[in-house]
Amino acid sequence: MQSHNPLPEKIDILFVLFDIGLTLENAAVFQSQVLDQALVLNSFGFSVGLVAMYEDREKFNLLIGKKLDQNNIYFEAFRERSFLVNLFSMSLALRKFKKNTNCAYVRGLWGPLVLKISNFFNPIPYVYDVRGDLKDEIRAIKSNKLKQFIYTSLEAWGIKNAKRVTAVTKILSDKVSTSFSLKNEVSVIPCCINYEKFTTPENQVSYSRRLLGFSEDDMIFVYSGGLSHYQQIPAMLSLWEEFINVPNVKFLLLTNDTPHSHPSTLNELSKFGNKLTHLSVERSRIPEILSLADIGFMLRDSRSLNSAASPVKFAEYLASGLAVVASPGTGDASKLIIEKEVGILIDPSDLVEGKKQLSQLIMKIQRDGHYVFAEKGRRVAKEFYDWKSFKSVFMNLYSFHLI
Repeated sequence: MQSHNPLPEKIDILFVLFDIGLTLENAAVFQSQVLDQALVLNSFGFSVGLVAMYEDREKFNLLIGKKLDQNNIYFEAFRERSFLVNLFSMSLALRKFKKNTNCAYVRGLWGPLVLKISNFFNPIPYVYDVRGDLKDEIRAIKSNKLKQFIYTSLEAWGIKNAKRVTAVTKILSDKVSTSFSLKNEVSVIPCCINYEKFTTPENQVSYSRRLLGFSEDDMIFVYSGGLSHYQQIPAMLSLWEEFINVPNVKFLLLTNDTPHSHPSTLNELSKFGNKLTHLSVERSRIPEILSLADIGFMLRDSRSLNSAASPVKFAEYLASGLAVVASPGTGDASKLIIEKEVGILIDPSDLVEGKKQLSQLIMKIQRDGHYVFAEKGRRVAKEFYDWKSFKSVFMNLYSFHLI
């Protein structure tokens, strides 16, 4: 599949997206952190292009292709096949971009390899976006030692050969810089959002509440995300269970995963009866749905993987005006929650104390009003997590070809 726009004479930033099992149209995180980033860089005046794989051609065109065409962004997309076919198909396609591309954006292990295969002796220079602690992620899924060695070696090679490197948190930035003895500064660009999309009018919030069966007086707990183990869903549901019998407390589960594919989670949800609503909605509706809630939850294990992470849901919660319940050691988010007073930190291993903290948070919201947390949270979201707030960082990041 190819863009309706002609290939431009010059591309400042070519997004090269290559992953195993994840494509732009089937991964919300790619849409928010790759597609949205490409669109905002285009709005900054950069000439942007994109090369990616797709699984569902029609869905890709609907969710991705049309937006790129509307913004005059050239793209090429290839149907996902086997790993080796994908690798060489994309490498071959990238050869045509060599003469008119200043640099590429890559994330993960395979982007640098694709660029290298496409032009072995003189590949397109690239910016490597480090998204997390790979070593701890591999340990978490208990991969074998050979796979660990291959993956960590590929990451090290990709990072060391990058022209510039970015990371999603200060903790991860420092770790990458030290681990790989990098000379250039590792820029910090967290998982960001388009802040303007999260400004939902009050009358729309009231309407959405009524539509979903919530009243104006309800205190709504919301969780937005997957149902994976590391998300600490059982701990969160245990917290929620403490408030089942509080008349005006209601629960909202917003996820693309179905609880039926997670039997243990399904059993836990049955306790809540009609006090809990589970929704699976398109990404475009997330701001509307989040805005009707009061408290957003994102508990995590205490481990390196999570201390290096930048959950996009944190930015979404803040921009939606929610108080946030997170865990200590969750990237830069935990520090901001305390410093900016936009929520509380609960240790999943001490839920007795956590329930007391949550009760106090509820009383504070009831006493001071929802708007107090909403105003503070939105300010933090706009300053620290809006793509547009990083314009100067991006301008500096992609100027290396001019030096």
